[in-house]
Amino acid sequence: QKLFSFAMACILGGAIGNVIDRLLYGYVVDFLQFHWDWLKPVFHGGYFPSFNIADSAMSIGAVCLILDEILRVKRSK
Repeated sequence: QKLFSFAMACILGGAIGNVIDRLLYGYVVDFLQFHWDWLKPVFHGGYFPSFNIADSAMSIGAVCLILDEILRVKRSK
C-alpha cells in the first residue's frame, strides 16, 4: 500500500496546492516556462505549456497510481 499511498498523497497535495493558489491569487501560479524555437510548429511562439510543482506532483501521482494497479494485477495472478 506504500505506492498507492504515495500516489494519493501526490495527487491530493497537488490539487490542494492549486486550490490554495486559486483562493489566494485568483489563478494558479505557473513558474516553470520553457521556450525553444524548434517548438514553434507545435506550440504557439515556441513556448512549452507552463507548469508548477503541484501539476508535476499530480502527474507523478497518476503514473504511480497506474503502476500500483499494474503491480497489483500481476501479484494476483
